[in-house]
Amino acid sequence: MTQTFARVVDGIVVEIATIPDGANITDCFQADIAAAFVSCSSAVQQGYAYNGKKFSAPTVPAVTQADLIAYAAAKRYLLETGGYTYDSHRIATDRDSQSKITAVALSANLVGSSFSAEWKCSDGTFFTLNQSDAIAMATAIMTFISACFAAEAAIVTAITAGTITTTADIDAASWPANS
Repeated sequence: MTQTFARVVDGIVVEIATIPDGANITDCFQADIAAAFVSCSSAVQQGYAYNGKKFSAPTVPAVTQADLIAYAAAKRYLLETGGYTYDSHRIATDRDSQSKITAVALSANLVGSSFSAEWKCSDGTFFTLNQSDAIAMATAIMTFISACFAAEAAIVTAITAGTITTTADIDAASWPANS
């Protein structure tokens, strides 16, 4: 059998120690450290509060609407910038790449049917874009990115309305596929 002790610093359990029955905590630690230990049940864990009489589990703060909105924005950003598969090519969609995708579509429009460009994929391979390919790729990717923002907007509306109340609800929401 063992005895369980919690080392308490500023009202918070920072360490749990178990020692054999019959042993004294001062046999295991220097006196100044042993003085910070309080006998407790084996249910007490690091992070529990101690008010000088009893231990209590830490309270988890309620998730606020602001927390959920920030979570939805972070999820959208990761999806938006996580890449897109276009015509079996994995295309980077980070913010810098989005600018380049827009520029290649603009160039294709300006140059016309003689437009041609090599495009580098996320995996390091290249493929050739003609005018229609450049415009189609940019349209597909920007439609996807727009759908990411639309999904976030719908989720924020649901958060504000109180129908989405957890991060799991946000994860389960209808997010666009990136291909």
